[in-house]
Formats: sequence, structure tokens, C-alpha cells
Amino acid sequence: MRGIALGLAAFGLLSTSLTAQAPAWGGFAGFSTAGVSYGCCGSAHGRRTGLTIGASFRSRLSNRFSLSANLLRSSKGFTESEPTIQYSYLEFPVLVHFEFKSRTAEVQPYFGVGLAPALRMSCRRFFTGVDGFHEDHCQATRASNLDLVGIRSYDIAEDFRLGLRLAGVRPTTVLEVRYARGIIDTEPGAQAHNRFLAVTVGLEW
Repeated sequence: MRGIALGLAAFGLLSTSLTAQAPAWGGFAGFSTAGVSYGCCGSAHGRRTGLTIGASFRSRLSNRFSLSANLLRSSKGFTESEPTIQYSYLEFPVLVHFEFKSRTAEVQPYFGVGLAPALRMSCRRFFTGVDGFHEDHCQATRASNLDLVGIRSYDIAEDFRLGLRLAGVRPTTVLEVRYARGIIDTEPGAQAHNRFLAVTVGLEW
């Protein structure tokens, strides 16, 4: 799947050139669900829900292709009965959008593919000890069975989008579904990868 993402992104960039059209700016927000898969068989910790919010920039490359860049905050991690781990990232996705043919210019369906580098902004652990409920930062778990000190401070994910632009009225309303899969281990050597699914609504000028 990594090869598909990189191949489509390279094809979009190599087969088009920048046009004189003004770029579009926007913002978006929505709900997300995330988890972490472990090992070769895809076993996963319990999924957690959260919010995602961000800003977008898009420059048209041709009638069908455009280049998009986002800056967004995403909530990831996992939920178990004991413990629950929550961490958030500041992500910088760069994608190529391909617009499908539509019977009307007011409705513009599209597909996007690219890569999403990210920096971890925070990490928290929630658990119940012998003296009650606790909350701490992941760095405090060095001596525990969960060696969360090893969680990387960064991540890189394949990023896939399926969206719809409603361009009949300015600003343009953008409805989008995003799926991202980490391509590096969140914990070195653990074969652990982030999984992320979000549904967002945005405005584009």
C-alpha cells in the first residue's frame, strides 16, 4: 500500500504543472477514531475517539489534479481497561488530489493520497493503582511493564482522503473522510503502527 501511495503522488506531481489560478485556503474540524496495531497479525489495542482540527492550503495543478497541504492536530493512542494511553500529534500532510468527473460544477468529488509527517505533542497514561486513580505523562512509565518511554516523538503515515466539495456558494463546503496508517513503528522494534480514521467538515476560500 505504501508503494501505491507514493506512486500516485509521484504520478500527480510529474504529470501536471502549476497553473495561474489562485490557491485556496481553508479550515476544518471533525471527529476521529484511532488505535494501534501490533505484530504481523494485526492485533490491536482498543480504539479511542477524539477530535481533529486544522487548516488547509490547496493549489490547482491542472483541471483534475491539485496539491494540498494541511496543518492539523490529531488525537491518537488506544483504550484498554488498564491502562488507557492518549497522545496527540501535530501533523503536516502533503497530498495530491484527483477530482472525478461530475455532472455539475457545484459538486466536486475527489480522492487524495500522500504522506503525513507528524510530531508528538503530548502523551498521557490513565490507570488505577493500589491507592486509586492516576494520570501521568508517558515518560513516567519507565519502570512499568509498559515501556512507553520508547514511543517515538514523531510519526509518518500514508494518508488517503475521499471528499466532496460543494462549490455552489462561497465559501466552499468540504466534506471529507480521512484514513491514515503509520509506516514506521510508534515503538521501535515493536511492529506497532498508528491507525486513524476521521470525518471532517470544512470551509474553503
